[in-house]
Amino acid sequence: MPAQQVIEKALKAGYTQVTKLEADDGRWEGEGIKNGQKMDFRADPRRHQPRKTRRLTLRSALRA
Repeated sequence: MPAQQVIEKALKAGYTQVTKLEADDGRWEGEGIKNGQKMDFRADPRRHQPRKTRRLTLRSALRA
């Protein structure tokens, strides 16, 4: 799945902004804004949609 398609799917899933997107181990990983909070997500190329979202905290951002 191309990067632009991942961004479009993330926006349809409720993200108002995608701030980071990179390919990692056969899937896309990204960060964005959802419900007014910074979140990260993974997009499974087989399911063609973002999943596994979680709120980013300072601690989790520093570990990344």
